[in-house]
Amino acid sequence: MNMQSVDKEKIQVAVKLHSPIEIVSYVLPREKELYIQDVLTEFLKECHQEHLAESLRFCITELLVNAKKANTKRVFFKEKNLDITSLNDYETGMKTFKDETLANLEYYLAKQKEHGLYVKVVLKVDNDFVHIEIRNNSVLTAFEEERISDKINKAKQFNSLEEVFTSVLDATEGAGLGIIIIILMLQKVGLSKDNYKVYTTQDETVTSIMLPVNQQFNSEVTDLLVKFVSMQEKFPVLESNFSNIKNVLASPQININDLVGCFSKDLFLTSYLLNKAAAKQENICSIVQAINVLGLENLKIQFEKDKNLFTIIKDERDDRKLWEHAYRVGFFASCLMQRVNLKNKITEDQMYVLGMLHDIGVVALEVLSIENKILLNQYCDEKKICEYAKELFFNDNKHSVSGSLLAKKWLLPAIISDVIRYHNEPDSCPEEFKDIVYIIHIADMLQYFGQGQIQFSQINKDALKCLDIETEEELRIIYTEIQKLF
Repeated sequence: MNMQSVDKEKIQVAVKLHSPIEIVSYVLPREKELYIQDVLTEFLKECHQEHLAESLRFCITELLVNAKKANTKRVFFKEKNLDITSLNDYETGMKTFKDETLANLEYYLAKQKEHGLYVKVVLKVDNDFVHIEIRNNSVLTAFEEERISDKINKAKQFNSLEEVFTSVLDATEGAGLGIIIIILMLQKVGLSKDNYKVYTTQDETVTSIMLPVNQQFNSEVTDLLVKFVSMQEKFPVLESNFSNIKNVLASPQININDLVGCFSKDLFLTSYLLNKAAAKQENICSIVQAINVLGLENLKIQFEKDKNLFTIIKDERDDRKLWEHAYRVGFFASCLMQRVNLKNKITEDQMYVLGMLHDIGVVALEVLSIENKILLNQYCDEKKICEYAKELFFNDNKHSVSGSLLAKKWLLPAIISDVIRYHNEPDSCPEEFKDIVYIIHIADMLQYFGQGQIQFSQINKDALKCLDIETEEELRIIYTEIQKLF
């Protein structure tokens, strides 16, 4: 099984969206192990942690073998009518476990699959950490947990791998070298045993390695984001949308529906409208409400006066797809809200606006003028901002942060800046707006799901639960129905 270009594209999308990458196997053949190693390498490359790839490839292989062995152990004990949670039975079973399972491995692997015992790799990045997890649905016994904890603590005694191999260790679990070697390898690349955790959930054992995102890089990227936002003095608007709204406002009798339609097709025209309404009344995130607050005649005068506040973007550019994605998400969100009893009672118009503005940081960066790109590069040189931080910024890996800062700069309501900031990390959102952010997250993910760029497993599970979506088939039906309406 080899990495394909489509796999690389999916990894890029997952990193950009902060969505998890999951790989599941029941028997974990060698070719699957190698494929997982390749995915890990590509994932670390996208996270700019490729210098750790060699060490982590070893670690993940060792952990996969451990997880697979734990599953085999459950099947073995069941076959021998032994209770794995009983210390006496456990010690009895482990005396022959290794020899008997190696002698009849295919049989036990087939039984693992029959019992639905899996090994799962989960890779994810957020603003603070790169997460690498190995999960298997064999929950640790109390004495297995104790042994693992003992191995982790034992790692403190050693300064090198040579010391480990010359020491006599517990032979019950295959000498227990793996965990200690992993921790020493992590220490070698500047991490500690605190970056390595083993814990159990209700139905899984999870081994987690967390790599902190370099704080210097984070600081430099944040510096760049602030500079980028400070340069956004104009609203970039598609040429056709600008022309349409000019024509509507120039009519002797302004048709309110036509006016709303013009604003609803351009996220920056809507941002401009809400920015003007904010001076009159706080917390407006509705196109209709903002027009009513400003008044048609006043809006007509204001728009003419502010025409130099717009940068006109030619329609033939590929960036038009970003505008289309924006109002698709707005439409999908306004449809999905019917499935949730929201704590904050908002209208479909308001939900549409929240969805449409979710990726404003991405679009603003994509249409950045050549002059401003030159100025930003000059700023990087002056501040000695490293290439890695520049790459993170220009690949819009931090678009949720820049978009949120833009919303604040334009005096948009807190609900808008929070939706933008947390739509890719909904679990981190303040409780006040979490149900709304869950809806925007699903509306956004549906676009990628419908195009086959992400899988059902990559969508936030709490968001799916909030919308009462349990299966992939159910999500596909919802996507098809809303797509038809769109």
